[in-house]
Amino acid sequence: MNPEYTCTLGAYQTASGITDILVHVIERYFTNTRHVETTDRVCEAIMTSVITEASKVMANLQDYETRANIM
Repeated sequence: MNPEYTCTLGAYQTASGITDILVHVIERYFTNTRHVETTDRVCEAIMTSVITEASKVMANLQDYETRANIM
């Protein structure tokens, strides 16, 4: 996957992609599966990272580094 290909996306498409990522992770996080502590911690880290990077990329849609972190 090459983040450079996503630099042509507008704000709405970028925000939609970020929302999609979060929804997929949240879906897994809030299931009632037992004994998946490691997976839950990974989900928390992904959500935290995506939320942090989301504000950066929305401020600068051409930010390659941030798009790479989101991907």
